[in-house]
Amino acid sequence: MKIQTFLFACIVLSLTFGSSCHSGKKATGDAVSQSTEDTPQPDGDIKVKDKMVEDEDSLFASISRSPCFGRCPEYDLRIYRSGYTIYDAKRFTDTVGVFYTILPREKLDKIKEYANEIGYFEMEDSYDNQYVTDIPGVDTRCHFDGKDKSIHNRYQGPRELSSFEKFLDDQVKDVEWKLLKRPQD
Repeated sequence: MKIQTFLFACIVLSLTFGSSCHSGKKATGDAVSQSTEDTPQPDGDIKVKDKMVEDEDSLFASISRSPCFGRCPEYDLRIYRSGYTIYDAKRFTDTVGVFYTILPREKLDKIKEYANEIGYFEMEDSYDNQYVTDIPGVDTRCHFDGKDKSIHNRYQGPRELSSFEKFLDDQVKDVEWKLLKRPQD
């Protein structure tokens, strides 16, 4: 009898709470903007000036810096072929949150030129040492001219690769970022 009462209570509670949680509206999280008409969204569909970004607006280049046990900056930067760029600043950066901007074509051309100049697509896929700890990793990716390459650089990667990582960072330093999402408290 106790088991039947317990099961009945569980079913009633799950039906009560399960049906009340679904309001039919898609959650927007902590998005800063009230309107999505002109605001690109960080996840899912991206709306720009009331027009959906086409599937061909694929990732052009990206860089992710992972944390360390100290105060190493942690962030993800994704640049798309249209110039649309998302900066997800997580910790130990000048500011924290998710931001977007539109990079001019010239900056994308510079990134492509520099990647080809240093032989990015001919480098190893990973530079790491499992026995060395407490150093941040940097993951980069370039996807253009029919090539797609990702590199994990945490330990003794080539100087040219470190230079390319800094170059990617420099391409977005002088742009105006717009806040998409405040950090989660």
